[in-house]
Amino acid sequence: MAIGMNTFIRSISSILILLGFCTYSFSQEECTTILVGRKATADGSVIIAHAEDMGKTDSGKLWHQDAAEYEKSDSIYLPYETIPGVSRTYSYWAHGNSDKVAERYNGSILAGMNQFGVSFGCNTVYTRDELIPEGEKGLQRYSIRRLIMERARTAREAVEMVGQLIDTYGQSGIVVAYLIADAEEAWVVETTPRHWVAKRVPDDGFHVQANQYTIEKEWDIASSDLVEYAESQGWYDNNSGEFSFRHIYGDPQRIDRPYDTVRELRATEILESKKGSISVKDLKTIMRSHYEGTSDYHYPPHDTDVIRPICVSNTQAAKVWHLRPDLPVETGAIMWYAISTPCTSIFVPVFSGSERVPEEYLNAGEVFDPSSAWWTFDALQKAVDKDYDGLFPYFEIYRNARERYLIKKAGEIQARASAKFEKGNTRDAKELLSEFSFNMLQMVYIEAGGMLEELLLKADMEDEGEQR
Repeated sequence: MAIGMNTFIRSISSILILLGFCTYSFSQEECTTILVGRKATADGSVIIAHAEDMGKTDSGKLWHQDAAEYEKSDSIYLPYETIPGVSRTYSYWAHGNSDKVAERYNGSILAGMNQFGVSFGCNTVYTRDELIPEGEKGLQRYSIRRLIMERARTAREAVEMVGQLIDTYGQSGIVVAYLIADAEEAWVVETTPRHWVAKRVPDDGFHVQANQYTIEKEWDIASSDLVEYAESQGWYDNNSGEFSFRHIYGDPQRIDRPYDTVRELRATEILESKKGSISVKDLKTIMRSHYEGTSDYHYPPHDTDVIRPICVSNTQAAKVWHLRPDLPVETGAIMWYAISTPCTSIFVPVFSGSERVPEEYLNAGEVFDPSSAWWTFDALQKAVDKDYDGLFPYFEIYRNARERYLIKKAGEIQARASAKFEKGNTRDAKELLSEFSFNMLQMVYIEAGGMLEELLLKADMEDEGEQR
């Protein structure tokens, strides 16, 4: 499905009008993340899924950051602290805010995967503790995410790093739960401005998180003064019963909201029935869920909704990481990446060993741009949402066929590149992976533009028919 770019650019005015048709959005822009242990999956892999629900006009980008070497004595400044440097940083893939949006948030990286397969997503959580105002002290969540990618060789290292950074500097602004994994294990790290607690996901289990604390009376590691600090603030009395991090540190107004709890229960119900055979496909389906087949099904969603679906119209991007321990990490760690809302997007395989990304994914700006992959898929989503029941089945046929193709081709490339790595032919293997991920990302962008153009023409024809 080829796109006529001149025609597409001439259609900008029509697209801007189309964007105006869709006035709904959730007032709360919050994420959903799932971690699955290796004995709960069908193939012994660890799987993560994450939807970045940033807002209907908060554009996003995808990029690859090369490894780098430094003088170890060099310190680095990260808002709003100076920390010791390292002699080498690792390469990574990241999704985050486009440049203009990043300026507004004073940060960019939101989720990613590094060269060792260490992968993560984050969810905003709400604490009763006083926040550290941004601009004064403490490390932002954006900086902590960057350091995870640059410095952690394993998920456990990343967990310990998050804890050490918060213990040493504190966390400024909004606080988050860090959901971190590699091909061996998965971890949940829940944080406050000054403290943290971490729990390993059982190998034969899974963890679903919306936007509330989930760790209660049992955890693996935590800040050394976690209980003492709560006592000093008058939140906990040792005589009042067993200590629960969730209930002691959580904002009482933000615990057990239907807005969060329903998402967690729906995903848990699906995964519990599949435990031991959970697949990447299952996680993609959950990321696209509007609770089809239940009385709670509704799409598109509205501001007034109390029960929100997992898939919403303000998703910046969705990812599913497939982390296999039986292959070289360059081919065994894949981030399936769907830009914009996943139900109207395509999950494209990005290998950890690939290194190139099309220009169209590198930035988006704050206004519609047909040369931007994010804005193209965002406009496509809004076009489908304008008549979801009528247009989505048409799009779904294309989407499912395209993803079957991508899965087949990714498996072929995975096998070819793994054989090259095992023979020590690293350069050719990385080039094979880079060319594949680059071409597949570019292909779905071009096809999305073509489909958007078709939908615009269809809308124009219908409008002309109504005017007659």
